[in-house]
Amino acid sequence: MWEIIRDLNKQGMKMLLTTHYMDEVEYLCDRIGIIDGGKLIQLGTLAQLRQQHGQGLVMKKIGVRWKYKFFPTLEEANLYLDCKMIKME
Repeated sequence: MWEIIRDLNKQGMKMLLTTHYMDEVEYLCDRIGIIDGGKLIQLGTLAQLRQQHGQGLVMKKIGVRWKYKFFPTLEEANLYLDCKMIKME
């Protein structure tokens, strides 16, 4: 399915894809829009969003809302999660 979507896009077809999977985003999308609560809160290329927010993202659901914490690298995000897990033990 991914190859069909990429091929159609290369032929000039524009499409809207919704996903929660970043591997799909990286492979299929040239621009990314992030929607929260029905509102577009960010729009840009993957490189632009990584430059602005970092490469590591930790998400936590609080009630019906999500809280986001961005980190410059995945290693820093993992270190943050490791520290949180140690405190819970």
